[in-house]
Amino acid sequence: TVNKQNDILGYTEYTCPNGVRFVVKKTNYKEDQILMRSFANGGSGLYEDNEAFLVGNVAELVDDAGIANFSSSQLSKKLQGMSIGVSPSIGATTQGFNGSCAPKDLETMMQLVDLYYTSPRKDKENFDKNIEATLTQVRMMAANPQIKFMLDFYGKAYNNNPRITIMPTEEQVKSLDFERVYQVYNERFNDASEQIFFFVGNISDENVKTIAKYLNVLPTTGKQKGEKRIDRSVNLATGVVRSTTHAGTDNQGMVIMMGETQGFKGDARERLVLNALGDALQITTTEVIREKMGATYSPGTSVDYDREFDGSVSWTFFVQCNPESTELVEKTALDILKKYAKKGVDKETLTKVKQQMITAHENAMQENSSWINQIYGSYFYGEDRNYWMTDYENLVNSITVKDIKAAAKKYFNTDSYCVGFMLPEVAEETK
Repeated sequence: TVNKQNDILGYTEYTCPNGVRFVVKKTNYKEDQILMRSFANGGSGLYEDNEAFLVGNVAELVDDAGIANFSSSQLSKKLQGMSIGVSPSIGATTQGFNGSCAPKDLETMMQLVDLYYTSPRKDKENFDKNIEATLTQVRMMAANPQIKFMLDFYGKAYNNNPRITIMPTEEQVKSLDFERVYQVYNERFNDASEQIFFFVGNISDENVKTIAKYLNVLPTTGKQKGEKRIDRSVNLATGVVRSTTHAGTDNQGMVIMMGETQGFKGDARERLVLNALGDALQITTTEVIREKMGATYSPGTSVDYDREFDGSVSWTFFVQCNPESTELVEKTALDILKKYAKKGVDKETLTKVKQQMITAHENAMQENSSWINQIYGSYFYGEDRNYWMTDYENLVNSITVKDIKAAAKKYFNTDSYCVGFMLPEVAEETK
């Protein structure tokens, strides 16, 4: 049955007799593409810290074993000539699926979704091989100077929080328990009653019937009814936190800086202001660091926000430079942040940024992936995303220098940030 229609974003929501809901948006941007996503509340947040690493690896380990009676390689052969990808995933607060197929292969994709619920393949031999391969990879990566740098930096920045794994230790990999992996998988995927599926692409009425047919046979035990998203957010350390790593023999330095401010509730317009702030920061940083200091190849900066619980805004600088310039890079980055908080951005940069945003949006409106993200986002956050279709350009054009300045002042706190320097091992002796 049709539950509701959104004429502005152009989608329809259906409910199957077994209660599973799905949302469809028909497009003709690519004739050989249908995208699928789904989610239900739950995810790794339902598990304690000591199991966070295991739960984070469950979907991948089970997926890698193949499905029903087919190993991964047998499944690949079986699907040869078809354009299909589908995999389960367990995130911090949800579990669900990602998939894509050509319209002619939709039925096969839906059969696979059904099998992921009813017939995950238990293969101890494959599991052990996987663990061995991961251990080999971990040993190889441990020698990589950049990995050592990241481990030092993120370990300090997040107080070695067990829910953040930049690279697992050998102990963590060896601790992955075969039976427990499948137990957790079954806990997350034994009930589809709370899942909501999204389909965007070249979808016919016949396809809609096929989707409904397969979703209606998924197990709906009601076990997950009432499962909530649990806030296990990991916050950045406060104050100025430093880490220095001497690694690698190349004469190369690196700087990472991150800051975070809690309490972001932003509406659509404030989120666009932050997107503009992030784009502007990248332009300014490239101009200042590359052109004035000549200290780097391509500095990367970003401003990100997370709104799921209390919400936060974070900023990051990632700069490769000469080892002698690392402290200067830190100082320059702080100066840029302070200048933004004091004066905002110059008009010329803002005009450029707004134009970029509008062009990117025009392109995004021709992409199935952007549409599925917007529709998924509107359900995930329980919010109206119609502005994306009707008002995006006006909202972007309404952003002023004053808005950028206010956002920078609010979210660029230069008294509290984490900074990491990477220097060559030999730097000590040559000083």
